[in-house]
Amino acid sequence: LTYSTASSLMTLQQDADDTMRLASKFVRRSWNRQTVFKNQTLVDKFSQRRRYAALAQGGHMQSSQGGGLSCKDAALVKLYMTACKYEWGALPDLARAATQLAASPSELSGTVRHLIIFSGYAPCLAATISLRQAGLLEEPVPGKVGGGPGNAFELVYGNIAPLVQDKLHEYDPVLAHYIREHAYGDVYSSPGLSLLQKQMLAVAFLAYACMPDQLYTHLVAVMRFGATHAQCSEALDMGLAAAGADAGSPGSSVSPDALQHKQSCAHRSLEKAYAKFTKDSRDPNGGNAGLRLVSEPSVSLPDPECVRLPGPWPTHADAP
Repeated sequence: LTYSTASSLMTLQQDADDTMRLASKFVRRSWNRQTVFKNQTLVDKFSQRRRYAALAQGGHMQSSQGGGLSCKDAALVKLYMTACKYEWGALPDLARAATQLAASPSELSGTVRHLIIFSGYAPCLAATISLRQAGLLEEPVPGKVGGGPGNAFELVYGNIAPLVQDKLHEYDPVLAHYIREHAYGDVYSSPGLSLLQKQMLAVAFLAYACMPDQLYTHLVAVMRFGATHAQCSEALDMGLAAAGADAGSPGSSVSPDALQHKQSCAHRSLEKAYAKFTKDSRDPNGGNAGLRLVSEPSVSLPDPECVRLPGPWPTHADAP
């Protein structure tokens, strides 16, 4: 989508902003199957037009609470959530749109591989095949393979990491090992997406899945990595929009009450996480308007050589 003049872009963005506010307000207050789907389509339409206009003026949407997600990151969240809903046919166009918004091959690959975390291996493979057959993801991108686990688990959970690990062990020691060693030690610790980008995918999915406790924890983490309230709110709303589209689908078993419950839980988690982050980030010396500066950490790997493309899996005949 292109537009001829800067003035038309500005007019388009102003018109889309006004309509977006009205449509979003109507969708939030219209939790029944017929109106949610119809009006969420309206929101998506104007949201897309506003993003293209914003991209031409600097690449970011503007929010009343500060800058929201970049156009690129929003496109990656949309790609991820669509894959989580098993809409394989829609993935190539979404991946092309993300590429046009400056998403790199590593970011596309990282987004698809991150489906392992919340959706599983089978959806991750299906999404990979869909994009490969469409001529996307042409060259495999190196990832963390083998070696000791990276420290993404400790970075995400911070000072409560030992408590989380003990709880996981209490629930199921084997599952705890899988989560710590593979989900976080390999997938979360792989390059491609930044930790902030990975956490935005988590926020969108956990809002969609109505998992408020996990959502709260990941919201606190992404704020520690430098995300704003507006960015978190936008990722969360993209997950809720996916749930709203589910409710509007023919034969959906999602009730209006369940949809409203998801929305309430998600926004309560956001405000609770923001209050926690604000309290924990207070600078006793009063610097930076009373808040400590935050920055996104980098994952540490015991052996950087483990970021690679593995060779073919050996057959029984090849095995020693």
